[in-house]
Amino acid sequence: MATEPHREKTNWFGLLRIGTVLIIFLAFTDSPREAYSLIKITVCGVTAYSAYIAIKINKIGLAWLYGFTALLFNPIFPAKLSGDTWKILDVFVIIVILASFKVISEGNNQDER
Repeated sequence: MATEPHREKTNWFGLLRIGTVLIIFLAFTDSPREAYSLIKITVCGVTAYSAYIAIKINKIGLAWLYGFTALLFNPIFPAKLSGDTWKILDVFVIIVILASFKVISEGNNQDER
């Protein structure tokens, strides 16, 4: 029974990551300006939380990567980059978030032992 809440948290976080990847795909459509704000808020939040989880499972390099990504996508102090640069970063973030399923999943399994 003790592992059930942990498992629920993992499922919730997994859904957030999948949702974030789907939201990032808005950047590749003819979306209104507000969509880019949604992308920044979502990516910033999910990657900041990913950095926190990475620190908890002692993946410090990954924590830096997520932290830098959260900083880059933060909506309060926006980075002024060209549209093409943002699209390259969007693809990079999609890859990083999808790869996080393996890394963070492995870390969670180590915590349960």
